[in-house]
Amino acid sequence: MVNIIQQVTDIPLCIDSPSPQVLEAGLKLVKTGKPMVNSITAEKNRFSSVLSLVKKHDTKVIALCHDDTGIPQNIERL
Repeated sequence: MVNIIQQVTDIPLCIDSPSPQVLEAGLKLVKTGKPMVNSITAEKNRFSSVLSLVKKHDTKVIALCHDDTGIPQNIERL
């Protein structure tokens, strides 16, 4: 998809996948602009792998406020 979309536009892309491996593959294909990763959470099994991709590829990132226990229901859990 990244290659196809880049054939018709040069605007920055937002790459979205639950798989860090798929995110990495998509980010490696980006040719123009600063891409965005959708998204990172505080879930233990994904946080460090997604954060390392954000740093490695110097991307923008959408951060979601939830962890392994879900979305915070009050300010104390933020």
